[in-house]
Amino acid sequence: MKFGKNLQLAMMESLPEYRDKFLSYKQLKKILKSVPPASERPTQSSERDETGSERPSAKPSDEERHFIVLLNEDLQTFNNFFMEKEEEYVMQLASLQEKLAQLEVHADPVELKNLQSSFVQFHGALVLLQHWSSLNYAALVKILKKHDKHSQLTLRSRFLANALNQPFYNIDVLQQMVDRVENLVKEIGRRLAGFDAHEESAAEEEEQAQFPLARFSHDELEADTDLDNLRRTQAALELWAKVRSKSIPVPDKRHQLEDEDELDDRRPSKFAKAA
Repeated sequence: MKFGKNLQLAMMESLPEYRDKFLSYKQLKKILKSVPPASERPTQSSERDETGSERPSAKPSDEERHFIVLLNEDLQTFNNFFMEKEEEYVMQLASLQEKLAQLEVHADPVELKNLQSSFVQFHGALVLLQHWSSLNYAALVKILKKHDKHSQLTLRSRFLANALNQPFYNIDVLQQMVDRVENLVKEIGRRLAGFDAHEESAAEEEEQAQFPLARFSHDELEADTDLDNLRRTQAALELWAKVRSKSIPVPDKRHQLEDEDELDDRRPSKFAKAA
């Protein structure tokens, strides 16, 4: 399946609040088709391409200016959405941790189990935001590569360098929350196991607290009608695996860009691990 189809599928599988927060990939491709060939436009000067060689730099056409404006608008949309969700999740984590602290004094296995479920659902929301960020970065890489193949005006290097400094790309705080929540779910699992005198039951409780989310079985997710977010996240992870199987280069843990050759989707990605 082509990248554009996978991106469209991701939009359909996402929560409603995510659906208009993806790169305008289809629209950008349509604009590119209307951009006049580089040979038909006057050259302005020469600039160095990704290999260090000089190539003529054409003046941007009106269509190309439209392409750049839309790209910048999408980046701003990503940043606004990501910062809003990150702030929301920081406060949500603080609230969940406060509830856990209260149960340290008055421990109740039923309340602990309910809180563990809340943490698991929260983990799903965090993972979904991570993969939304990565998928949009992949889309940005792909559309810029298409542009530079079609035009003498090179945009990929400068846009990707700029993307490295954008809020939506910086997932350090988000990753810290993911790690923290995973540890807390495991901790709650151990505490729940302590309520059960039978080793077999205790081992089962510990197993239920294992991560990552992608290891949850389909039956486990379907068994709880309150886990719609988890099922969507599971679908997102499965889709992400399909996208990466096509060697779409996306940095995991946000490595700095290396040689531009590593952005060639014909080569195996050196970046992300399997979800």
